[in-house]
Amino acid sequence: MPLLRLLLQQQNLLQPLCAARMQALQRQQQRLLLQGGLLRLTAAARKQALMQLQEGLLQLPAAAGMQTLLRLLPGLSLAQCVQQQLLLHHLQRLLLLHLLKQQLLRNLQALLLLQLMQQQLMHHMQALLVLQWMQQHLLHHLQALLLLQLMQEARALLLQGARFL
Repeated sequence: MPLLRLLLQQQNLLQPLCAARMQALQRQQQRLLLQGGLLRLTAAARKQALMQLQEGLLQLPAAAGMQTLLRLLPGLSLAQCVQQQLLLHHLQRLLLLHLLKQQLLRNLQALLLLQLMQQQLMHHMQALLVLQWMQQHLLHHLQALLLLQLMQEARALLLQGARFL
């Protein structure tokens, strides 16, 4: 993660710089084309940069403190800006994939926890069924005890009746 943090910090510093350099180079390109001069970049590099701008891969944010960044890294060319933007774009995608992987792992952990809870619930339900069976068994024993008590009372009454006869 420290490498990703460093790359994100670099992105935050280089993105406004690249955007400003690209704008400046585009203005310079327009002036040179109007004057009939040649731009230092090849036609393929210009075409690639323009295609990426159209696809939205390169962003041109208006950031505060751009002059300071331009003074820090004045020799950045349009091709380098394009390469930096592509690298940052790929790093953003890697970071997104990493975050998605972490979310997937959290979801899997939650699913495992739910499965464990489901198993525990099933064990509790089995224990409840055993308790219910024991309760029914106990009721049968109580019924048998009541029947024995009734039979003893009936016997006692029969013995009392036999004494009177």
